[in-house]
Amino acid sequence: MSPLLPPGAVVVTTPVPRRGARVGQVVVAVHPHRPELELIKRVVARTPGGTALWLGGDDPARSTDSDRFGAVASDRVRGIARLRLRPWPPVWLGADPDAIRPRAGSAGGPCGPDDLRP
Repeated sequence: MSPLLPPGAVVVTTPVPRRGARVGQVVVAVHPHRPELELIKRVVARTPGGTALWLGGDDPARSTDSDRFGAVASDRVRGIARLRLRPWPPVWLGADPDAIRPRAGSAGGPCGPDDLRP
């Protein structure tokens, strides 16, 4: 699968809910070994109790993710990525990567949950 977020993408995030990030969600997290670097990755697994997350990229062959740096503490997650604004057209970032599709006829403004296609 190719990456959903190309270099230079602009992403809208929301705060992490009290229950934490769920498997399948795209999150913004602080790199565990390079605190000056933020990552945008998909949650692949959670530890029991949700204290740490295993993060993966959408292109495993080219991604730097938990396979290289290990699990990321849940408190290092800064937000849940909800919407990619750029490049155009906007794309909702859902939990199921197969359900993420750009809006058909993208000239009409932002897309919504009804624009997701399985």
